[in-house]
Amino acid sequence: RKQSQQIAFTSNNLSRKLEIKLFIQCFLWSCVYCGVVTLFAVFLQINTLPDRLLLVAHLVCILDHMNNSLAYLSIDNDLGCQIKKLIYFKMWWNSNTVVTTYTDSNGSAKF
Repeated sequence: RKQSQQIAFTSNNLSRKLEIKLFIQCFLWSCVYCGVVTLFAVFLQINTLPDRLLLVAHLVCILDHMNNSLAYLSIDNDLGCQIKKLIYFKMWWNSNTVVTTYTDSNGSAKF
């Protein structure tokens, strides 16, 4: 009975931590979305925008469209590790590949 209570307590703690993490993520992305809507509502009232504000508006819009993939990426640790491996992949500058060429019967080079 004591062991089953410990398992239930551990699973409740884990689910509570996941719920808190999910709430924080949803809250942050909702704030980003509200910020995008507010920025565009304000920018629509201004006839001529400075270039910096236009750049900020475009970057925030891009961030808003990326938020679903960023939220998924922050939840899925395995996918995040695989993407880090792809980013830090050092094949090109650690490679000792030798490329040899030869010509066929027509005289054109082959790799």
